[in-house]
Amino acid sequence: MNTVSCELCTMALSYLENMLTGNESAEEITEALANLSSNLPVSFKDECDRLIAEHGDQIKELILSELTDPKAICREIGIC
Repeated sequence: MNTVSCELCTMALSYLENMLTGNESAEEITEALANLSSNLPVSFKDECDRLIAEHGDQIKELILSELTDPKAICREIGIC
């Protein structure tokens, strides 16, 4: 399966939301995104890596614009 599921996107961004305090710089968000798949169960690693590779920049920009709801971000990037 090549696509990232809505469920994985929402779960991954929920983990990301818990990793962030709300006032991170772009560099800190980039670092958190890079480490995200290591915080998920190993069975989700490949799909999470695809999510970050394909949508990481969009996710970062949305977080920087203060959109932090995981489901809303996944909808905004076209996954849900």
